[in-house]
Parts: sequence; C-alpha cells; structure tokens
Amino acid sequence: MNIKLWYRTLDYYLILPVFFLLTISFILVYSASPVIAQRLSLPQDYFIRRHTIYIVLSLITLVTFSFLNTRTILNLSFAGFILFTILVAIAIILGIEVKGAKRWLHIVKISVQPSEFVRTFFSVVIASILASEMKFKIHISIIIFLLVFVLLLLQPDFSMSMLLTYSFIGQMFIACIPFLYFLCIIGMATTGTTIAYLCLPHIKQRIYNFVFFTQRDNFQVTKSLEAFKRGQLTGVGPGEGSVKASLPDCHTDFVFSV
Repeated sequence: MNIKLWYRTLDYYLILPVFFLLTISFILVYSASPVIAQRLSLPQDYFIRRHTIYIVLSLITLVTFSFLNTRTILNLSFAGFILFTILVAIAIILGIEVKGAKRWLHIVKISVQPSEFVRTFFSVVIASILASEMKFKIHISIIIFLLVFVLLLLQPDFSMSMLLTYSFIGQMFIACIPFLYFLCIIGMATTGTTIAYLCLPHIKQRIYNFVFFTQRDNFQVTKSLEAFKRGQLTGVGPGEGSVKASLPDCHTDFVFSV
C-alpha cells in the first residue's frame, strides 16, 4: 500500500484522543506501580514495564489494522467475535474464579479475559450488520446482543454487561431504528439486570454497596474518596499521592483515584 495514501486516510480525530489516553494511562500506572508492586512482592517497575509492553503491542495492532481493507477487517472481526464468545462460555465452566467471578482463562501461562475482546469485536459486528441491507438485521442484532449479555451475567460480569448495553443502544440510535425497538431493548436489559439482582448474590451485593456505600464496609470506596478530597481538582503531583498506599487495586479499578 502507498504510504502517502495510507497517511491521508488516517482519522486524526480518532487517533489523537487515543494517544492522549495512552499518555495519561502511562503516567497513572507509573505512579501506582511501585506501591502495588511492593505490596505483591514484585519488582518496583513490574507494572509499568508490563503496561509499556501492552502499549507497544496495541500500537502495532493499530498500525497493522490500518493497512487492512474493510472486508478483511470485517472477516477478522466476525471470526474473532465467534472465537472469543466461545471462550467466554468456556470461562464460565472452566475459568478460574477471582473475587466471585469466572472471567479469566489461563492459556500457555498467559491470563486472558475473553470478554474484553468480545466487546471490541461485538461493536464491529453489530455495526456491519446494521449498515447492511440484510433482512431482519435489527432482530439479528438484538439476538446477538442478548446472547453475549446473558453470557456476561453468568460469569458474572455486571460492569462489562452494562458497557456492552450502552454501546449497543448507542449503535442502534445511530442506525435510526424505530423507537419501539429502543423500548424493547431497554426493557430486556432492565429485566435481565433485575433477574441478575434477584438471583446472583454477587451482583446484588455490588449494586447495594454502590447505592448505600455509606452504610456498608466499603474500604476501597472510602479510600478512593479520601484520595479525591486530599488531591482535590489538581492533585498533588505524579507519584506524590499517599492514599494509594492503602488503596487496593490502585493500578486497575481505582486508577482514577491515583
């Protein structure tokens, strides 16, 4: 492919925010890395080195896909969606349970969370279906969404299922589907969430802790709020925060507090 032509086709409005987020993530993980590494008896630069490797791999993937044509990307996305949806189902049965959920698979000494890949491929697959001329494309899209939604709830992965729902509703809105379908989708998502709340203790506890966190023993939430109160709007500077020393998962779930 001609490099000049490839350069002209780049979507700078999309690329610039990506690089901005990568920069911010590097700074935050760099700040949190020594604390969490010491807590886990790992080298101080363990997490920032791992994060740097992920950034490099992400950029290689980004550049590689930018050279592919639309048809190839769609074929890879459909294949990837099918593969990782199957892996999500396998994780429910054979996955290792971490904090009450089975989301991870160990493949050749590498931990993989299939739902993270499903979310990306799902968006591409749904977009291609909604943009096509096939019959019953809305119904097919809803069926695919419900399949993945149910699998995520069975793990259970409530936060990922909500992200998937918001993404799907946004795509349906852009596709200008009839308002009645919107009501159906929202109704199904609400019904699924209600059933999950009633039947899955893990999700019930997460929702209850979120709504009534002041009445519960929510150490992580309390510490994260303390970080915001001390740092205020501008913070105390990269690496200078002290609350993160006692904040669990400060390099992942609570990185924003860092």
